[in-house]
Amino acid sequence: MAGFRLGMQRAIVGAVAAVAMAVLPVAARAAPMSFLHTSDRSGVFWGQGVRDYIFADGVFVKDTPAAFRAALARFHAHRGTIIVFNSPGGSVAAGLAVGRMIRKHGLWTEVGSRIPLALGATPTLHPGAFPFLQRPTAPPFPGYCYSSCTLAFLGGVVRSVSPTSDYGVHRFYFTGNQPSGALALAIGERDMAAIIHYVREMGVSADFAVEMAKKGPHHVTHLTRQRMAALRIITPYWRTSWRISQGDNNFFYLYGDTTDVWGKHDEIAVSCGSPSQRAAGRTIFMDLYVDAAGRADPASFAAGVTGYNLRLDRTGFVLTDASPHVYRRAYVSKVTGRLAVTLVFTLPQFEVIARSRYLGFAFYNPHGAVRFLDAMATLDSARLGRFARRCLPPSHVSLRLVNSGTMNVTSLRTRVSRAASFGPERLTTPLAPGGTASFAMPQYRGCQFDLLATFADHKRVEWANLNLCRIGQVTAFSPAPPPAAPVGARTIRNIGARPIVGVFITPPAQRSWGANLLARPGAAAAQIAPGAAGSVQPANGNSCQYDIKVRYAGGAEEQRLDENLCRISALSFAGP
Repeated sequence: MAGFRLGMQRAIVGAVAAVAMAVLPVAARAAPMSFLHTSDRSGVFWGQGVRDYIFADGVFVKDTPAAFRAALARFHAHRGTIIVFNSPGGSVAAGLAVGRMIRKHGLWTEVGSRIPLALGATPTLHPGAFPFLQRPTAPPFPGYCYSSCTLAFLGGVVRSVSPTSDYGVHRFYFTGNQPSGALALAIGERDMAAIIHYVREMGVSADFAVEMAKKGPHHVTHLTRQRMAALRIITPYWRTSWRISQGDNNFFYLYGDTTDVWGKHDEIAVSCGSPSQRAAGRTIFMDLYVDAAGRADPASFAAGVTGYNLRLDRTGFVLTDASPHVYRRAYVSKVTGRLAVTLVFTLPQFEVIARSRYLGFAFYNPHGAVRFLDAMATLDSARLGRFARRCLPPSHVSLRLVNSGTMNVTSLRTRVSRAASFGPERLTTPLAPGGTASFAMPQYRGCQFDLLATFADHKRVEWANLNLCRIGQVTAFSPAPPPAAPVGARTIRNIGARPIVGVFITPPAQRSWGANLLARPGAAAAQIAPGAAGSVQPANGNSCQYDIKVRYAGGAEEQRLDENLCRISALSFAGP
């Protein structure tokens, strides 16, 4: 496979070596591409760090890739260095080679000029808008990128085109001797395939080639910002993904992870209070994290923070450490080393945030060399709203425990099904034989619960994945001595909504569930329909204790662990 990839790349370079994409008459007169380095420190004060630029001006020629490679070494280019193109185009082979070098080194790309030679009158903007556009006071100034320049531009990890700069594509053509007829068509198809291969390699839509072919080789298609965004020619300044994560003590968070131009480092953690404050009810906590990413020292910056700015779509809030919304002032996370702050909101206040599309937050240090550190995030309104509603005081399901054993039940603990550990003790006093106890179970996530009862002799009985919204009572039998005779057939009742297609009954010590009893020869039926009952014969053992699992149509399962089948002749299952 490695040999094939290398051969494919060589074929591509050979295919496009003779193709040029000059667009305007100026392309023929312009000098070969040159490179100049500048550093801009004006953003340090505002938390944007030092921006290193390499300005690439002129035509792509055969020697441009070698000159670009030398410039990267001479200017000590690093990940995040911005290559600013101002070029009419030129050699396709040179453009592809430069683009691949840009991607290999993790560089960014932009369209612009180091000197203000152009108004930036891009045809994609209405002519009447230009008098109202603010001119930049420092480079990059408006520029243009046409033809093969547009291919090199795609190599950037982060790619941007200012509203006043122009990005235009067109159909390529041959320089030198023009092939004719079928040969020209074959070479053209081959070369276009090579360009499409490169475009996809850079993560850009193959429809880029459609835009190239819309006009002839001497007429430019100027792409609007909307079209460039749709084709992924330009990249967003940030992306946010949301996920549910379980923390300590079975406590759940809604996390928003943001990847921006500094990398994947910013985070929002939404929770219903802290793990020790579940009773906070209608309170929402937001932990906001920002990675300084070399822009500032987190510890010294945090010590000088006096304020915070929370920015929504069309409004914003300025907060101080004295604000009731600041639960914990700026600190440095011991886990991630990120700058962090914890804010708190009532549910109605949080719903205003959740309805917004974007959220920005900033830390303000009025006396530091760096005054602001900020980040942006895209909010998932639907997901935030659902999570906030879970922070309402929980509804409850009722549980009644009946002790039908011969000794006291000394402990009962519960958990949400598949949680990592059982919760606290629910019995305040031992439950005597024949006694009952009732509990209100907080319904945080659905109806499925696991129960664990312990008897006075320290033997335990466990129920797994019980639907307490349908089964309100659980009967506990203490483990019995070995049966005098083998356990006979037992009845399985299906009180759920799906057919039971599998029944498995095995001793607790057996590691596997064994065969499906409904599939055994001589079984009464292959499934147990909703509302029906079926008879199954457990494998003979020397104990009364068995684990029972039923499987429903669709794959859902329900378990009862360590049941005493010497005292139970029928079991009911309610399903998921």
